[in-house]
Amino acid sequence: MRGFDEVRNDLRCRTRAAYRAGEAAEILVKRVSGRIPEDEVLGLLRAHDEAEKATKLIAQLFHDPEHKVWVGISDSNRLLLHLFPSFSQEINYEEWLRSDDDGDWGPDPWGYRAGVEVAGKFLATLAPHYTAFCSGEQATAVHLAPSEPPYPGMVRIEPLPTQPSAETA
Repeated sequence: MRGFDEVRNDLRCRTRAAYRAGEAAEILVKRVSGRIPEDEVLGLLRAHDEAEKATKLIAQLFHDPEHKVWVGISDSNRLLLHLFPSFSQEINYEEWLRSDDDGDWGPDPWGYRAGVEVAGKFLATLAPHYTAFCSGEQATAVHLAPSEPPYPGMVRIEPLPTQPSAETA
């Protein structure tokens, strides 16, 4: 089934690219009918729209010159928030792993604690807009912080329900 999964993932990526380029949802549903169910395609396109909104909000709220934050979409059309390690964390991690000596690397040899701090600030910034989860539980900075560079930390995010304004209530 591995080949099928790769073909399906490729088709999902191409569907998102066509949607991003301006193709109408109805046309895309027809093009992939028989390969991907309509409800899954529509869910993918809704998730794509939500990922775009989250990406724009993150750009407004969080200073990220290294582009360490990325919002992706899972196979089940859920939003995934990725936090990649900084370049210096990756380099320090590699040096720490390859060192043959028992040198004084200190209590935080490659910057994991700094990553947890950044993740905590980031989650606090997103809290008014999104809830973060890891394994069904509320996610913490430890869940989001990268723990094995170059791989990112990752949590699932969901937008908070919008509250009706006082004027419409």
